[in-house]
Amino acid sequence: MASIRKRGHRWEAQVRKAGVASVNKSFLNKSDADRWARRTEAAIERGETPSTHNASFTYVSCILRQYLSSVTPSKRGASEEAYRINAMLGDAFAQVPIARLSSLALRISSTSVSIASVE
Repeated sequence: MASIRKRGHRWEAQVRKAGVASVNKSFLNKSDADRWARRTEAAIERGETPSTHNASFTYVSCILRQYLSSVTPSKRGASEEAYRINAMLGDAFAQVPIARLSSLALRISSTSVSIASVE
């Protein structure tokens, strides 16, 4: 079900359906918000889940690399953290699509991160 509301000078459309993550988008015109909401609802009914994240961060490894290059160098224990992140990049965990993280149970052991599906 879609809802459209005025937020300041913009219109926000929100599409929510049981079993699917809610999707929001802002528009300048109410008619654009209505059109987008109808298209998104139809796509969900067809089984097409709309993208809810930035396409450049598709896998966990992309976020780890971004963090390693932008945040880690400014930290006091940068070399140790870089070592740990590089170890995680070599693990299967790094190849998990971000969209699937909500449906995975992560079990952290003392040696590595293993993934157990809960579907």
